[in-house]
Amino acid sequence: MPSARFRAAVLGLAVPALLALTAAPAAAHNDLVSSTPKSGSSVTALPQAVELTFADEADPRFVRIATTGPDGSSVTVGTPTVTGTVVRQRIKPGTASGTYTVAYRVVSKDGHPVSGKIEFTATPAGSRAAPVEAPVRGTGPKRVAAATKDSGGNGWMLYAAIGVGVLLLGGLALRLRSRTG
Repeated sequence: MPSARFRAAVLGLAVPALLALTAAPAAAHNDLVSSTPKSGSSVTALPQAVELTFADEADPRFVRIATTGPDGSSVTVGTPTVTGTVVRQRIKPGTASGTYTVAYRVVSKDGHPVSGKIEFTATPAGSRAAPVEAPVRGTGPKRVAAATKDSGGNGWMLYAAIGVGVLLLGGLALRLRSRTG
């Protein structure tokens, strides 16, 4: 029969381990709050830049934005600028009518990449040309694919650390039991 000291040690280690295994991960993913132009909107003048506002501050090192025009070509100019929660990406001036796609990728505070896209339609005033249709998916520049690729994140590391902790606790419990028994 295990001693009271042994039972207390196992209980003292098992309760925190059980709580760690059943705890839900923190929701620290960075979400897109708004955009200018708004997703799904129609504008009469092509903006000089697209602005994305996120719930949390974005780290400029991990921000990727790729903007494509109606013909699937890149209209991105330079690199994005980050001011707090606002990410601004300049785009090439032009008057082409059609759908523009802005693909983005930022990294959350928990290290998880968050990606998505917004689309808006430009119909410049005085434009009589028929809108250019968006290209078939997958035919745009490689930068869009790179911007929207989600590489998974580090969630598996939490589970691996918990697994190692449980194994160590089990080994400690066996060692303590062999000393008392």
